[in-house]
Amino acid sequence: MRTQTDLKAPIIVTELKPVDRENVSVVYTSIQIGDEKNEVWYRLPAGAAASSSETLLASTLFPAMREARSLQIERPVSPRLLGNAPTIQKIFRTWDLRSQEITIDATPGAIAGSNPGHGVGCFFTGGLDSFYTFLKHKEEITHLVFVHGFDVSINDLPLRARVSKSLQEVSAKLQKPLIEVETNLREFSDRYVNWEFYHGAALAAVGHLLSSRFHKMFIAASRSYADLIPLGSHPLLDPLWSTETTEFVHDGCEATRIEKAAVIASDDIALKHLRVCWENRGGAYNCGRCEKCLRTMACLRTLGVLQRCSAFESPLNLKALADLKVKRIPRAYLENNLEVLERSGADPELAEALRRCLSGRRHAGLARRALRKLGSKFK
Repeated sequence: MRTQTDLKAPIIVTELKPVDRENVSVVYTSIQIGDEKNEVWYRLPAGAAASSSETLLASTLFPAMREARSLQIERPVSPRLLGNAPTIQKIFRTWDLRSQEITIDATPGAIAGSNPGHGVGCFFTGGLDSFYTFLKHKEEITHLVFVHGFDVSINDLPLRARVSKSLQEVSAKLQKPLIEVETNLREFSDRYVNWEFYHGAALAAVGHLLSSRFHKMFIAASRSYADLIPLGSHPLLDPLWSTETTEFVHDGCEATRIEKAAVIASDDIALKHLRVCWENRGGAYNCGRCEKCLRTMACLRTLGVLQRCSAFESPLNLKALADLKVKRIPRAYLENNLEVLERSGADPELAEALRRCLSGRRHAGLARRALRKLGSKFK
């Protein structure tokens, strides 16, 4: 009996060798999906890129599952990674019921690129999670890696320049070289898979591309063991992208949000350059108004260090915090803050704002008013 994946043409992935241009290497990948041909590119410092078939597998597996198409990779792939691929698919399939397990047509073989790298990299955005992982492993980590085009759009040149300048300052102060990678990979992946599910695979794709530099790559955890949810970067998934020469380590699940904040609270470099904002309203580094900025500022104020954190240009708006509508996981972060404040008796104004936020009274009132307004239309 033929399956749905048998009825569709396979996704064919071909890697073009890196092209060196002055001080930059550009790697182009061709991804053929039916009649549509996609070109994904990566721009790295000259000599940093390995010729990695593992990058091809990591970047295309989830889109192939969403499209229910088999995957054809025209060069040998790490036996370890190929052996892990069925488990990766089974995990992802339970999280995303719209995807299907597929066949992978690839030959297991020697890792492209010869000898393993000697360095240890850390994917680094300047966020709370990546600062925590770096400070925890700073003696072992040799390089920081930031990818333009992931959490900051490849087309947002002003914000990219501001983030790059900040990370370069961090790199200089920490005396850890920074490798900046540019890619349009997310522009491709967003057409097939939600970034929340895909970003771990995207990091693995870049990590494999840097395999001639690094034998280990740290990926900072977004969640603690207490609040794990289906997510593209996950302690179950990240290690499965490893090969015989490159290990991916999902790090930091042992710490809660406020425990991580307590670690970076003692580091002036982290407090100056912390970047948590995803919305970047008005092109701001940290807008200070979005949900993530507000709850991070509340966390730092709970610890008594917000006034030392110059990464936020405006003070915490307690009314905006009290009016904030939060989902289950961020709610747990705010509850932890309130528990700390209630034990210490410190900052009663912040504690009251957190109570109002967590009570949800304002949002319940808004919902009741909306229902009354709706009901009046049918009288």
